[in-house]
Amino acid sequence: MTLAIVIACVPVAAAAQELTVSVDSAGTLSRLLPDSVRFTVAELTVDGQLNGSDLKIIRDIAIRRQTDKKQPSQCLLTSIDLGGAVIVDGKEGMRTKAGELPSGLFSGAKSLVSAVLPRDIVSISRSCFSGCSSLQEVTIPETVTTIGAMAFSGCSALASVSLPQGVKTIGSQAFSGCEVLGAIVVPEAVTTIENGVFNGCTALGEVTLEGTVTAVGNNAFRNCQALKVISLSAVREIGSQAFSGCLSLELVDVGSVTTIGSSAFQKCQSLTAIELPAVLTKIGSSAFCDCSSLEEIIVPKRVKHLGNSVFEDCTSLATAIIEGFIFNLGDDTFSGCSHLSQVVLPVSLKKIGSDAFENCVSLADIVIPVAVSEIGSDAFSGCSLLAEIGLPVGLKKLGGSAFKDCVSLSAVRMSAPLPPKTSKNAFRGVTAGCRLYVPAGRRHAYAADKVWSVMFTNIIEGKTN
Repeated sequence: MTLAIVIACVPVAAAAQELTVSVDSAGTLSRLLPDSVRFTVAELTVDGQLNGSDLKIIRDIAIRRQTDKKQPSQCLLTSIDLGGAVIVDGKEGMRTKAGELPSGLFSGAKSLVSAVLPRDIVSISRSCFSGCSSLQEVTIPETVTTIGAMAFSGCSALASVSLPQGVKTIGSQAFSGCEVLGAIVVPEAVTTIENGVFNGCTALGEVTLEGTVTAVGNNAFRNCQALKVISLSAVREIGSQAFSGCLSLELVDVGSVTTIGSSAFQKCQSLTAIELPAVLTKIGSSAFCDCSSLEEIIVPKRVKHLGNSVFEDCTSLATAIIEGFIFNLGDDTFSGCSHLSQVVLPVSLKKIGSDAFENCVSLADIVIPVAVSEIGSDAFSGCSLLAEIGLPVGLKKLGGSAFKDCVSLSAVRMSAPLPPKTSKNAFRGVTAGCRLYVPAGRRHAYAADKVWSVMFTNIIEGKTN
């Protein structure tokens, strides 16, 4: 066994030391690093075989938050170099497996600035460096194939990291909260960006996917506020909130995606356009909510599910064409889309949800498909430019306040032979001169209805189209 100590050339007040330790036999580090020495080390290099008891000592040194003021020679560890170390199996101290850095090894080591990992490891386990808020540099060997969940989570000073080409798996939240990480190259073998991997990497401006990534997990790039462009050309599934809060995102290629999760692009306020592919079948709730620069959207034919609030508060959206085979237009789908002036709804549509077009103040005209049997409450409330509306023959239910404050509405054209079920406030705020056109021979039915006769005094037969 050998012990080498090099005293660093630093101010006396810091009393920092550089120490190199070569371990001949696993489990003997405690003898080479007695208590009198181990807490006086700022830069530590350890070579040789290490088991769980050895790594437990290194962890105890690394995670110290303060020094003993009565011991002026003490300092906090800022650098660890394990490049020449070999991890072996062990159960004492920390459970270890050959070739793996154990879970939580340096978790919470807030003074650690740089780390060199053992050159032959294949795995960096869960939370290995989580919460290392001062870590600026980490050297990962080319042998690594797996980076565990939360491995570098909360490393808020880590500005760059080079991932080996052999990496196949990057665990969930592996780099979440790495606030100054500016760029990342995801190796070719990685096929899934797991949940929350880069969540909260607010400075991440460049992402390169070298291989065929087919899935992006929930929260994967959430709040990556500097990200402007990303190509997801091979991705089939985008998870919930995957890009939510990416305020600078201007261009995204989703050429193969079949599913877009809820809130996937919510608050992507720089996104002006996105071309949805023909293979798309599902768009989750709030997927594009508050994309305030989005100007046009075309929902392709294969889409069968459109969640609630999908385009809510897209204040620049002027044109929306839904080609998909959709039965229900969800609640708040276009609510607050103040520039929306052109809408094409699918012929398959049976229900328009509550608040679906609420406060679409630029909407002057819309054709409601003939199959629609129900219009929800406040569906067109506040559509102040809407001049007239045609309601289809199969309409059975009209929700409360459905056309409230449609102050420009002058004509309502009914095709239903029987008055749909509704409430007296369905057209509240509409001018008294608004005319109700009903099918030939059906004036009596509407005039005799206790609700419709109160809402409209000017009921005219014919001209329902």
